[in-house]
Amino acid sequence: MRITLSLLLLLLLAGCGSDAEVSEQPKPPNDNSGEFVYSGPAAESADVQKFKIAVWDNIVGDDKCGACHNEQGQSPQFARRDDINLAYGAINGFINLTSPKDSLLVTKVAGGHNCWQQSDSVCADILTTWISEWADTDSTATTIDFDDPILKDPGSSKSFPESSALFASYVHPILQTNCASCHSSSAAFPVAPYFAEANVDAAYQVAKAKIDLNQPALSRFVLRLGNEFHNCWSNCENDANQMQTAISQMADAIATNQVDEALVISKALKLTEGIVANNGNRFEQHVIAKWEFKSGQGFTAYDTSGIEPAANLTLSGDVSWVGGWGIRLAGGRAQAATSSSTKLHKMLTASGEFSIEAWLVPDNVTQEGPARIISYSGGDDRRNMTLGQTLYNYDFLLRDSTTSSNGEPMLSTPNDEEILQATLQHVVLTFDPVNGKRIFVNGNLAAQQSESLGVLSNWDASFALILGSETSSNFKWHGQIRMLAIHNRALSAQQIVQNYDVGVFYYSLLVNLLIYHAAILLPKSVNLIVSATSLKSRFSSH
Repeated sequence: MRITLSLLLLLLLAGCGSDAEVSEQPKPPNDNSGEFVYSGPAAESADVQKFKIAVWDNIVGDDKCGACHNEQGQSPQFARRDDINLAYGAINGFINLTSPKDSLLVTKVAGGHNCWQQSDSVCADILTTWISEWADTDSTATTIDFDDPILKDPGSSKSFPESSALFASYVHPILQTNCASCHSSSAAFPVAPYFAEANVDAAYQVAKAKIDLNQPALSRFVLRLGNEFHNCWSNCENDANQMQTAISQMADAIATNQVDEALVISKALKLTEGIVANNGNRFEQHVIAKWEFKSGQGFTAYDTSGIEPAANLTLSGDVSWVGGWGIRLAGGRAQAATSSSTKLHKMLTASGEFSIEAWLVPDNVTQEGPARIISYSGGDDRRNMTLGQTLYNYDFLLRDSTTSSNGEPMLSTPNDEEILQATLQHVVLTFDPVNGKRIFVNGNLAAQQSESLGVLSNWDASFALILGSETSSNFKWHGQIRMLAIHNRALSAQQIVQNYDVGVFYYSLLVNLLIYHAAILLPKSVNLIVSATSLKSRFSSH
C-alpha cells in the first residue's frame, strides 16, 4: 500500500507545472562577471587562437572597441562577436606584428581615437603590449626601439635669468591670484608642483619647467588652460591668452643668446626629444601590473600591464612627477582603488607566489616606522604585504599562514650592512612556499627567510595598493619610485639580475644628447665616443 501511494505521489509531482516540453537552456551570452563569453565557430588556426587570447579577448568589451567595431557596427569589424575568424580577417590590415607599436590600430588610438583611459599614450602602450603578445617575438622580454631624431639647425634662444625679478613682475601675480588655493604648500589641500608659492624665488624654480621662453604659446601654463581647460578662473580662452601675454612680456625682456658663427656646431636636439629608455630585454613573462610613470603630468599613474582591471594610481598630497619617468613622494601618496586592487588578491593567491620589483631612490636613510614604500594593506596594522624602510634597511612584511595580520615577524636587510642608500636602487621582494620571503637589492640576495614557511591562504581582498604611506596617511615615505612591476611568480635570481642589468636609467637619453645636441661645439676632427655603461654608473645616483 505504501509503495502504491509513493508512486502516485511521484506521478502527481511530475505532472505539476507547465505542459511545455523541457529543453536544454541556451548558453548565456555573458557570464556572471559581465564579460562576453564567445560561443561562435572555433578558431581555424593557431594564429587565430593567439589573436583571440592576446588581443580580441581584451578589446571585445563594450568599454573598448566592441561597442563600435562589432558585427553590426562600423568597419573594420575586428571586435565582432559572432565569428573570431572573421574578426581575425578584419584586423590583419591594421596590425604590424614585426613592430607592434607601429600598428595602425595603435597609432589611431595614440592620435586620440576612443581611448578608454584618460591618456591616449597609455591606451597605445596597452594595445602595443597585447599585440606584442600575439606576435610573440619574445614573450619574456621588452625591447627598446630607437628612432632617428628630427634634425634641426641650432639658432638663437633664450634662457632663464638667475634672478626671479621678471617672473615676479609678469607671471607670478597671475599664478598667486588664481592657482595658490591648490599649487602652494600653504593650501588646505596642497597639490604639487608649488609654482604659486608666496615665496617668489621658490615658485620661480618650480615654474621654469612650465614656461617656454622661446615659444610662449607652447608653455604648459598656457596649454593647461587653453587646451585642457584646467581650473580656468573665468573664460579658458581668455585666461590662456592672459597667461601667454604675461610669459611673452617676460620673454621679451630677456636677451637672446646667439650662436657664434665661428664655431663648428652639430644639429639641435632638445632634452625632451631624447629617448627615455633602458637597454631592453627585461623579463616580464609573469607581470600582472606595471607602472612606468610615463605620463609626466596629471593626477593618475597608469597601470600599463594590459591585465584587467587596470590598477591605476591616483596621486594625492605632495606627489610630483620627475624627469626620465617617475614620481617623487614627499608626504603624499599614490593609491589604487580597492576594486582594481582585487586582481592582486585573485592572481597572487592563485599562484601562491609573487615578486614586487621596483626602482627606488630613498630621500634619506633616517626614515622609520617602517615607512611604507609599497603596501597592499587596509590600515596601520593590517596588510597583505608591504615593502618599507627603516633607516638603512628594507623591510618585507607579509601576511601568510605563519604570520600575524600585520605581516609580522618581518624580514629585513642586515643592520650592519647598511644596504639601503639614498641613491637609485633596484629592489625585488619575492615569495614562494619553498623559499619563503627574500629581498634582492641591485641583483644581490640581501635577506632570506630561513624558517616558518607559510602559504597565502589568509589574504584580504578588501585591501588597496598604496605607495608612500598607509591609507591613514601615517608612516609616510619620502623618495622617488621610477618603476614598479608586480609579477605573479617568484622571479629567479637569474631573472632578477637580468632586469637589474637592463636598468631604468635615462643614460640612453644622454647618449642621444651627446651625439646630436647642438650645445656640444666640437672641432670636426674630434671623435665623440660615449660609453653607456659609464653613464649608467655616473648618473645612477640622480
